[in-house]
Amino acid sequence: MKNCVLLLFLIHITLVCQGQKVTYYSPTKGSGLDYLIHDVFPVDSQTTWLQTSWGLPLMAIRGDSLATYPSAITNLIPAWNVPVFGQKLSDGRTLLVNRYVFGTIHPTFGQANGGLLFENNNTFALLNSQNTFPLLGIQDAQWYCAAIDKISQKLWIGGDSGIRTIDLNSQNTRLYKPGFYGRAKGIPEKAVASYDGSIWFGTYSGRWLIAQNDTIVEFDNRHLGMDETYYIAMLHLTATSDTFALAVGPNGSRETPIQVFLIKNKSAINLRTRFSSLPENLEHIASETNNAIWLSSRNKLYRLFGAEIDSFDLGLQPQTRITQLKVGAGNRKWIGTIGEGVLVLDDVREHIRKLPKSEYCTNEQIVFEDSVFTIGEGIVSRFWDFGDGGNSSEQSPAYSYRQPGTYNVKVVAKDLNGSKGIANIKVTVLPNPYLSLRQPENIATCGSIHLVGYGTPGFLWNLPNGDTTSNYELKVNETGLYVATASNFNCSISDSIYVFIRPENQNINLSVTSDDETDIQNGAELTSFLPISVFSQILPNSDVCSGSWFLNGEKLSEGNSTRFLISETGKYIVEWKGINEDSCKREGRMEFTVGNSVIPNVVTQNSDRLNDFFEIRSSSTKKLNIYNRWGKTVFQTDNYGNNWPATDDKPGTYFYRLEMGGKIFNGWVEVVR
Repeated sequence: MKNCVLLLFLIHITLVCQGQKVTYYSPTKGSGLDYLIHDVFPVDSQTTWLQTSWGLPLMAIRGDSLATYPSAITNLIPAWNVPVFGQKLSDGRTLLVNRYVFGTIHPTFGQANGGLLFENNNTFALLNSQNTFPLLGIQDAQWYCAAIDKISQKLWIGGDSGIRTIDLNSQNTRLYKPGFYGRAKGIPEKAVASYDGSIWFGTYSGRWLIAQNDTIVEFDNRHLGMDETYYIAMLHLTATSDTFALAVGPNGSRETPIQVFLIKNKSAINLRTRFSSLPENLEHIASETNNAIWLSSRNKLYRLFGAEIDSFDLGLQPQTRITQLKVGAGNRKWIGTIGEGVLVLDDVREHIRKLPKSEYCTNEQIVFEDSVFTIGEGIVSRFWDFGDGGNSSEQSPAYSYRQPGTYNVKVVAKDLNGSKGIANIKVTVLPNPYLSLRQPENIATCGSIHLVGYGTPGFLWNLPNGDTTSNYELKVNETGLYVATASNFNCSISDSIYVFIRPENQNINLSVTSDDETDIQNGAELTSFLPISVFSQILPNSDVCSGSWFLNGEKLSEGNSTRFLISETGKYIVEWKGINEDSCKREGRMEFTVGNSVIPNVVTQNSDRLNDFFEIRSSSTKKLNIYNRWGKTVFQTDNYGNNWPATDDKPGTYFYRLEMGGKIFNGWVEVVR
């Protein structure tokens, strides 16, 4: 062994070779013999049976011990009759199918007895001699492969004489002789039980047999979409769930690269199209329960899973050759060799999945994921070292780096057996670009504003209308979101400001009322008894903050309301000038004309339309009472409309009481006709 560290020496040796734990069982036990391990049959987690060189005793690995059975079964089967198949049955017994079956005393080897051996707790039994030979019905036969249909509990055996079934419960048997019988055309060499109870047999001729429900169907490689010239059985045929894995080679050219196929639903996929780095001289194949495919080439192993390929150096001597590869309980790999006995591979292979980017930015979150498998009992721990002092025990941690640089990320996965898998990956972290905005918050302003940003090369403003500009200073006169971005290689940083543009000059509405609560509209002509008091205010919910009142250009006061006195007739202009909370200009303006009211003292009803009525010119509401000279009320109204006297009122002197604009006026008027 090379590149290995010795950990334990009992009757076996455990070594760690380049990250894999390899247990080595030597059949020689120090005798100096180089036993050839033809095949291994892992029947459960505790027992694995070995097929050794012809003429050597039956061997098994039980737990951590290597056991031989030369004398315990001497009367049952000779040492040279080696097993070609081993599997544990549902009743706890192990069934071993041996290669040779002789029905009479062999002239050279003597009494052979048959090929079916049952073992249970170191107790061995054959079908008795009286039943064995009629049961098998042949002489001088050899078996090459076998498989058990777990659904029907039937054993299917392939060999020189064809294919035989044996009911493991009733021991009933049946012999099938396919139409292409003959070694040159296609003796069954490899067998595997499918998930649906069918048994697939492969031959050197490139033909297939599928046995199910006491029926055998034969077809050739063309039915699987493969070249009809390929021969089968260069490697072991294995099955996982509903998929078969096999290797085939072209007839007549052993130097041509071996092809590896996956067969599903009777369609074949050539794995060499996916894995161009596979060596040409592949020799054995096996598969795990998770559909991972294992291949051997002389003294190295390869694992295909999904789109990934891993290689294993077991530290074997250059002259050592792998003769068999099987997957046992817990997906442990059993490896038979020439000269170095049996190796058991307990491995944790760790692989960090490729990151989606080659470079990351400072403080950018990176999610690390690993692809780990174990031949042992499962992963119990992971430890991630991120290369900057940070670490994690999570399965898929998320991490970010605070400083730029190149970091070596390492993960260690450990299974229940203590085996470790280690993987590394480099992460490049770039410095973040620099970006700063003069206005760091959202703002509202009047008319326009200048936004100013500072940043590394690659600075860009993104405007609300979709346009961009690389100018650092930007004049903004539209409401919207303004995004500034600075880039540095593959890293970028952004910041944004929402700008609300208010109208720079906006008129506001004013309310102006006289002292008698008469609303004065803009452009109104007001007639009243002077002087009058006027109240003016800004209407509620106006966008104002502070300002001043002006009357005909002269400042009156500050605030949102004011009161002033008008004592002369003429045109008056009331203005408010100020700002809102954003210092936007706001203005309000009201114009009106004031005339003086007169109470006449004579009415001449002569139909000349002059002084025909007691007319009081005023914009205010008038409440009027008219009395004759004896004090009797002759006219009364709360809203006088300049419509007295009537035609039936007699000429003479009358007295009035007038309420108008909050004032009371008393006097007399002469009616003349």
